[in-house]
Amino acid sequence: MKKTLAVALALCMLISNFAVYGAVDPSIPVPELRGEAVDLTNMTSIDAYDKGVELLYNSVFTDTSNNSYKREITRIAAQGIINRRDGEQFSPTLYVSRGDTLKYMVRLLGNEGAVNQTVLTNSQGMDSNSIRSLYQDEYANSAVNSGVLTQEEIGNLSEPATKEDIAVWLSRALGLQPDYNNQDILFTYKDWENVVPENRAIIEELLKSDIMEVDNDGNFKADRFVTRGEMAYILDKASPSTFAQRAMTSNTGIVIGYNSNTVVENGQSVVNTPIIVKNLDGTMTTINVKFNQETNKKNEFVSYENGVASDSRIINIGDEIQYISMNNQVFFVEVFGDNTVLEKMRQMRNDDTNTKTYFGTVNKIINERTYMGKGYTETTRVRLNNYDGSVFDVVVDYDAVNNIKNDINVFKGNIYGGVDLLTEGDAVEYKVRDNSTLEYLNVSDINEETVRGNIRNIKIPEDGGLDSITVYDYDNNIREYYVPDYASIDINSKYGQLKDLQFGQEVELEVKDGMVLVIKSETFVENPGYIPEYGKQRIGSVEKVYEDRITVSLEDGSIDTFFLNNYTVIQKDNLTYEPKVLRDGDKVKLYFNDIYTDTASKVVIEGKEQLITNVYTGIIDDVDPFGKKIFLREPYELDNTKWNEVDDYRKELIFDNESEIYFMEDMVNLDRLDKEFKNEVVYVAVKDSYGKEKVAKMNIQSGGERTFEDEIQNVNGVLKEFELENKSNINYGNGTIVVKQDRLVEPSNIMKKRTAFIIAGHNSGNNNANIVRMFGESNEVFKNIHIGTIEELDIRSVEMANHSKMRYNEYDEVNDDYLKKFYYYNDTLIKDITDPRKELEISPYKFFHGGYTREENKDEDDKGLNYERYYAVFYTNDSDGIEAMNIRKEGLLRNYNIDDEVGSSKDLVKELNNILKKSVVTKGKIVERDDKWKRVKITDTQDWVKSTGEWSSNRNDMYVDVADAVIIRNGRPYEYDNLREGQRVYISRYKEDAIAIVLE
Repeated sequence: MKKTLAVALALCMLISNFAVYGAVDPSIPVPELRGEAVDLTNMTSIDAYDKGVELLYNSVFTDTSNNSYKREITRIAAQGIINRRDGEQFSPTLYVSRGDTLKYMVRLLGNEGAVNQTVLTNSQGMDSNSIRSLYQDEYANSAVNSGVLTQEEIGNLSEPATKEDIAVWLSRALGLQPDYNNQDILFTYKDWENVVPENRAIIEELLKSDIMEVDNDGNFKADRFVTRGEMAYILDKASPSTFAQRAMTSNTGIVIGYNSNTVVENGQSVVNTPIIVKNLDGTMTTINVKFNQETNKKNEFVSYENGVASDSRIINIGDEIQYISMNNQVFFVEVFGDNTVLEKMRQMRNDDTNTKTYFGTVNKIINERTYMGKGYTETTRVRLNNYDGSVFDVVVDYDAVNNIKNDINVFKGNIYGGVDLLTEGDAVEYKVRDNSTLEYLNVSDINEETVRGNIRNIKIPEDGGLDSITVYDYDNNIREYYVPDYASIDINSKYGQLKDLQFGQEVELEVKDGMVLVIKSETFVENPGYIPEYGKQRIGSVEKVYEDRITVSLEDGSIDTFFLNNYTVIQKDNLTYEPKVLRDGDKVKLYFNDIYTDTASKVVIEGKEQLITNVYTGIIDDVDPFGKKIFLREPYELDNTKWNEVDDYRKELIFDNESEIYFMEDMVNLDRLDKEFKNEVVYVAVKDSYGKEKVAKMNIQSGGERTFEDEIQNVNGVLKEFELENKSNINYGNGTIVVKQDRLVEPSNIMKKRTAFIIAGHNSGNNNANIVRMFGESNEVFKNIHIGTIEELDIRSVEMANHSKMRYNEYDEVNDDYLKKFYYYNDTLIKDITDPRKELEISPYKFFHGGYTREENKDEDDKGLNYERYYAVFYTNDSDGIEAMNIRKEGLLRNYNIDDEVGSSKDLVKELNNILKKSVVTKGKIVERDDKWKRVKITDTQDWVKSTGEWSSNRNDMYVDVADAVIIRNGRPYEYDNLREGQRVYISRYKEDAIAIVLE
């Protein structure tokens, strides 16, 4: 049956209301709860280990007290898997050998006895060294027989074991199977390529099971050696998986009784100290520690608490313990002391009963005594007022005649006890079964907090257990909270359910006493993505882009700087780009492979949803608040600095939860827009959301329209105004639509020394900006575009003369003083475009053997230079590796054969520089493709002005011949046939001939 949690049914019922609850007259009957009865009649009795003293001796080492793995060393030593290495030492900092690793695997599988028997049988007459060698051989043979080891792996047993050795052998020992059926398997360790291919998947399974871990940097480091201490840690993680085959069991509970008595066993006096444990499942177990006073024999166990290994004498009432038994004898007990067991008790549930967890305060404690015949009954009544307004009495009866007290389980601080621990005003959490039995009551401070972070895990148990959410918060902590079925879940301002939340999604949690009451979340991507367990994530908007870093305004309002490097992956629309595609105003999700780093491993840009595809103006004709639509009459579309009439007389635009509407500085909803602003002129920036135009931001005109195109001289962020070079003053505000590099950005991005096109409403002598379109940012999309002439060729490299590279949208001076080497690969796209009627795609082999060097092309027509060249336009990665290259004989451009026109290499350089200086960089949007002539029509164009370092808008559309251009998208070659209308492009061109094209 589904368990429910009755915490706060409404957020308004908080502590401030407790005064009202306290006014309930204690004499007024309310539902009663009684403590869970302790049934000693059906208690299980089990003895401590009959060789516990010897086991304790072998589990204590003189060199582990300061080792970080001392707990695991003690636990595994108590299980007999590891033992002393030299005297009383374990040597935890030495590397574990391959031979010792196999020995541990054999013991982990419970095969130690078989090895001992074989050695005992075959070691007659051997010296100690031979016996040790025989043991090593038998451990290896046992490992082979059990499938842990292959015959080929037996060698070098005295050498240190690597992490990969240990991982493979341990996986086999535990019977883990690689997931070969999952073709989409994702290796969560970064350096999986360094692992032997057939071992990669099985190591992934071991990491998933949390038995082994990646290092702090997210790498598995397969060839790293492992210390003996770390080996104990790994074995402790793996050990529970083999408990059954070693006849071992583990249980957890709380010590509720501890006393000694003397009994007679087999005619001998024995001091028995029964330790009574209440297990998590409600059953009772007595662990009998015995001392035979006549034979001095002890039944003991190894205990561990706070870094110290000892015997049973450290156990106290109220201790939370785990105890491990073998062959019905307890040999190891660990005392936690950190509410671990209590936390597990909170999670325990009985499928046949209905359990609820309540939060409240102790309002009143009343003690009553009733005399009946020979004695009396004492009743303690504790009145509890809960956060949800309900009231209960916890009743504890004490029968003084029979000395029976059915107390309750109370945890207060580190103390375990009964009802006597409670005081009025205590904040409590308690669990009730069957609406009548109190399982436990925990006293703790009331804790209210707001937690922001990213979802790591959502648990919705099929068996009706408690739902939970795990988040990675902005303080780099991983937190898990329970989520009651009544919790309010808001996703993108809409009602949601826990199952709707996705891994990696950003959330804000309102938490009370560890229980989530409210979840708020927003997501702007369909797939929030993967976050490694050792990593973190941040979400925000780009404030500023620098060469190696970006500043980001985070969702919590803070601004932080994050770094980018050559390994940072930039993704947009599920494609990978170079960092130069980042723009101010982009919404981004940043991933980090390490919680301690500020260098992003991946940046995901919100793609089409944030790109402003168009800006419209028109008259509001109709508003549909319920359908979230508006209809514009007489719509116009902004093309650079002019309005173009839209073909449709009436245009429909859709709104979503992120759409903003402003009238001056006031935000307006659709209802108000419908009632107050019909027939008003509006300006609308729209985004393309999966093929539909949705409103990103709209503002309503106030006053008469004025337009300006000028350079911004000064910006006053306090007064929210800026001054143009022509001395005009413009006011701006939250409602101003600011478009920068085709992105909608915050008005704070308005910058001085930038040319802008402004549409303003003139009202009462003031110019109030409705639209500010910023120009002037240099997009360094061409930084890896080069030109040159082929001088020398090697089997995998080419040396270029007359080299020039583009920087900040301009070509360097052609340099003929040295040769620049570049590299080409099997997948480098090389095209010979000398003959426009027969464009050839040539392989690297043909390129090397095809006669493309200068000395292989001696002039034969007695024109110009003695040796003719092949001119190249090419695109490289950041390591001078060529991704795509077009080559043409005798000239950089079609029908312009430089080699026949110039008389010397100096003249050649001069001609190349003349072409490059006259070349222009243009950006715009493709609106038409002419396949016959391989040219495209682009609109909304802007040219890069070298003298001012700014973009200047063009008033007319233009045609560009792209037949001979190197076309690049996402750092890779892109074919002409793939060009589509609507694509944004950057073109390096000479007149109407494109030299290189980069798609946004």
